[in-house]
Amino acid sequence: SAISNGGGVTCGIGANYLAACGAEGAVAAEGIRAVLEGRCSEFVLEYPCHGPDNKHWFVLRATHFAGDGPAQVVVAHEEITDRVVAEAAMREREEQFHYLFAHNPHPMWVYDTATLAFMEVNDAALARYGYTRDEFLAMTIADLRPADELTRLRQNLAATQDSVQASGPWNHRTKEGRAIAVEIASRSLDYAGRPARLVVAQEVTARLAAEAALRDSERDYRELLEQAADAIVIATLDGHFVRVNARACVLTGYDHDELLARRILDIVPEDEADQVAARVDSLGATPRTTERLVRRKDGTVVPTEVSATRLDDGRVQFIIRDITERKAAETERRELHVAAERQAQELALLDRVRTALARELAPPAIHRAIVEATAEVFGTRVSLYLRQGDELALQRIAGDPNAELVRVPVTQGILGRVARTGVAVLLEDVERDPEFIRVQPDILSEVCVPLVDEGRVIGVLNAESQGTRLGEDDLRLLTAIGQHTSTALARARLYAQASTTAENLAAAQAIAHIGSWDYDFASGQLVWSDEIFRILGHTPQSFTPSPERMLMFVHPDDRQRVRAAQLASIGRDTPYDIDHRIVRANGEVRIVHQQAQVVRDAEGRPMKRFGVVQDVTERRALEARLQHQALHDALTGLPNRTLLLDRAGQALARARRGGPPFAVLFLDLDNFKTV
Repeated sequence: SAISNGGGVTCGIGANYLAACGAEGAVAAEGIRAVLEGRCSEFVLEYPCHGPDNKHWFVLRATHFAGDGPAQVVVAHEEITDRVVAEAAMREREEQFHYLFAHNPHPMWVYDTATLAFMEVNDAALARYGYTRDEFLAMTIADLRPADELTRLRQNLAATQDSVQASGPWNHRTKEGRAIAVEIASRSLDYAGRPARLVVAQEVTARLAAEAALRDSERDYRELLEQAADAIVIATLDGHFVRVNARACVLTGYDHDELLARRILDIVPEDEADQVAARVDSLGATPRTTERLVRRKDGTVVPTEVSATRLDDGRVQFIIRDITERKAAETERRELHVAAERQAQELALLDRVRTALARELAPPAIHRAIVEATAEVFGTRVSLYLRQGDELALQRIAGDPNAELVRVPVTQGILGRVARTGVAVLLEDVERDPEFIRVQPDILSEVCVPLVDEGRVIGVLNAESQGTRLGEDDLRLLTAIGQHTSTALARARLYAQASTTAENLAAAQAIAHIGSWDYDFASGQLVWSDEIFRILGHTPQSFTPSPERMLMFVHPDDRQRVRAAQLASIGRDTPYDIDHRIVRANGEVRIVHQQAQVVRDAEGRPMKRFGVVQDVTERRALEARLQHQALHDALTGLPNRTLLLDRAGQALARARRGGPPFAVLFLDLDNFKTV
């Protein structure tokens, strides 16, 4: 029967066998001839025999067939396609393994598990450890370890049972002695007929350093967190706390575990929760700082400054600073600023009041100046009343110069109480005092202070507020204004009295020939009364007097003495009391008597000097005549006994002090009386 070789060639009995063997026929023929000729007992040949659609491999075995007759061989063909394909695949895998081993970027080696000797290493291992291939293959895996890790290596090798194992990190040494950290992945295999392990070493030196740095950073962060002066909390995006420091516990009043069990919305006032939640949702990597109230465990609130930042991992960090002291300081500064502004306003008002009052001497003008200036600063309803008997009569009210005269009995209302007692009253809320008499429906507060002259209440100054509550500062300011008003009214009274007195004084000076003067040291201004002009022979107020001009009227022989007396009274506070001659405008010489007093300030500096000048010409002449008559005999004009005793007493006193001798000669004229 016909048979096929699988390659598309068919032959039968009697056909030429070798022709069916294809390209390998010559080789097969030679082998079979060798067996037939006895040159070998068996011939084996593996050969392909491929068809158009598939591939096959066969093995040909030719053996001598013993028997009678011509030489014969037995030829057997066995298909080995599966084996050939499997061997080809194995060779391919080995080639791939060697390629990956050689070109792997990580150090790799194969070591004998019995001897620990390196059997193969790749280029990456040579480059990383610095050894040549020959140096590496002459070493064991123990040679890469420092001495202090050999025990650990032996323990690991003894415990290694799995075909695949990961271990490390391990400390290795390069050829230069530099330490590197590696993690090992290995698996068991047979290599060159020996039990071995394939190792991949991945260097983790940088990673371990980074992890150590991260641990140090984390430790430092924890220490910083705990030692921070501010409260620091970290929360998830939905507000749950995941980390809090000790200061946060102190600030909120919760212990550590209690606070971790809460959310950010638990420590803010309830009416701010929605706003805080919205701001947390909108946070970014840029810190956002705002002032917030923190609600403590006991329900109290603390003013804080909060800096919130979204971290890289999506959580939110809050740095919370207690600003209670800062807020208190800011409040104090604001209060001081307000107080300073108010004080400046008060000083300005008082200056305006003083300036206005300094120009006014008539009571109606004083009333107007006080009320208008006070109302402008206070912004309130200001009025001034003067006492007339048992009533207070309205003199002026702000904004209404033509107000109808109102009279209030001193027995009624707040005005009457102040007029009776002389004690200022502050009503921050007028509704709390039953004595308050409401004139207008919208009055909220009232301040009333007394006006006093010579210890007697002469009126009241009153301020009523319609929109602002008056306080102690307003009472203090109105009291100061009231004192200035009292002084101005007293000055007006004195001025009125002085106007009358001045007329009487001028008449009296003319009769008594006494003139008065005053000198201001600061301005250098000298003021004379009319009588001084008349004493000097000039028309009253016909020129402007001065100290120099006054001295020109003094007799030339007396000027030095007068000037010395003036200086002595200023410098040594010696009384200025002197008689001297003057020369009148018509050349007449007269005698005047001057007396003066110096007024000094608190430091003793001279401020004013007041004096009088009196023409004593006739009086001094009369005094001279009287003295002559007292000391001389009226008949003879000779010194009498009084003068004798006076002169004898003076001479005796000089003699006692060591002066010349003293003697008295007594002469008696007989019958002198008859003469």
